[in-house]
Amino acid sequence: MPLRAALCIALLAGLAACGGGGNGGGGFGLLPPPSSSEPPAPPSPPAPSPSPVTSLDAPAHVVANTLYSYTASVADGVAGAWRWVWGDGTPDGTGNPATHVWRRPGSFELAVHATVGDATGSASLATTVVNEPMSAGSEHACALAPGGTVLCWGDNSYRQLGDGTNSGRSTPAPVSGLTGVAGLANGSMHSCALKSDGSVACWGHNDDGQLGDGTTEQRLTPVTVAGLDGVVALSAGLGHSCALKSDGGVVCWGYNAQGQLGDGSGTRQLAPVAVQGLSSVTALASGRHHNCVLKTDGSAACWGYNGYGQLGDGSFDNGATPVTVTGLNGAAALSLGEQHSCALKTDGTAACWGDNDYGQLGDGTDATRPVQAAVTGLTGATALAVGWGHGCALKADRSLACWGGNANGQLGDGSNDDRFTPVAVTGAGDVIALSAGDAHTCALKADGSAICWGDNSYGQLGNDTGNNSRTPFPVTGGAVFWR
Repeated sequence: MPLRAALCIALLAGLAACGGGGNGGGGFGLLPPPSSSEPPAPPSPPAPSPSPVTSLDAPAHVVANTLYSYTASVADGVAGAWRWVWGDGTPDGTGNPATHVWRRPGSFELAVHATVGDATGSASLATTVVNEPMSAGSEHACALAPGGTVLCWGDNSYRQLGDGTNSGRSTPAPVSGLTGVAGLANGSMHSCALKSDGSVACWGHNDDGQLGDGTTEQRLTPVTVAGLDGVVALSAGLGHSCALKSDGGVVCWGYNAQGQLGDGSGTRQLAPVAVQGLSSVTALASGRHHNCVLKTDGSAACWGYNGYGQLGDGSFDNGATPVTVTGLNGAAALSLGEQHSCALKTDGTAACWGDNDYGQLGDGTDATRPVQAAVTGLTGATALAVGWGHGCALKADRSLACWGGNANGQLGDGSNDDRFTPVAVTGAGDVIALSAGDAHTCALKADGSAICWGDNSYGQLGNDTGNNSRTPFPVTGGAVFWR
């Protein structure tokens, strides 16, 4: 077809002719006569999609090393894509719901973006993260109070309550001169606090330098750990302490006879020293004489005493530097006991390894395991707390389940029977955080109140008695803790 004729075909009706004067042009003549009616109006451009109104279902206060699920909705249309911006430097999330584990304390702006058609709706929320708002030691416990102060109760033989005395307390008492706290870590007979400026203060027993102040003197009130800053998480064992720094490295100080400082020596250190060969660490936990860290890829590494296989590398050899936990992947958080270790997985299950005399691995047996095994029947877990010989899990519905040794009622099921698989804690609901000590367990509820159960020989249940409790009992003081 001649080019001129082709162009004419595309003209609107009402133009005079195509091909000019009937001189050929491929058989094209005059166009049909115009209609007597008005020409049709050009089609209207499509209306833009309305910007969807997005709502975000999320708590404003969260606890580090807890597996959270976040949901959002749009008022108009169906979202074709979701993007979650956590604000803490971790990669964006997708999908709805989306899961996230907060790692470091601070204030972050959580945002969600929903795409509907060609429009995007957004919602945001200021989120405050604390690192361990409650921590149980061997026979004492501490919790954050409003304003970043700390309250402790229980045994005080080694000044671990930090109130300036060595008198035990069966009800919470303030730690002297301590403010701006963002997280806690209690060892057996000492206590440490992470401050919002990234520094650390410790108090209590110090025979091996576990307070990190360069001395071996017991401290009745908090002292600053020497030369330590940029800290995002803490952990504490029997005679040592460790800190995770913002650059992903770890430092430890104190007792080191089994290599628990991870510096390749067996020499105690009165101030922090770097753990060898560690980087890209996101979480940290300590047991009696060992430690473990979680890496960004969901694997874990451990070091220190390994007489029961608690390092999880398939051997019973101590490790003065970190070794990889065999076969563990997809881990979201860690918690360590006296001679065993446990990991929370991103799918809401858990795995444990090490000593199992009381069923504390939760695998239905009492067999010691130097490699990880699944906790039987546990699903929907969002956080773990492991005591000296027992373990507990916080579930997505804010209930609790525990397993292991139960001689003092520390499992909270109303009995003193050891349990080799998880059992429900009686009457424990609306829980947001938990911690386990030697033979007692404590939990923080959403309303800011605290509950404890188990051994109470030193007043560590905080209920103004010395009586053990097989089920949760309120800590005296009402809703006075962080929330």
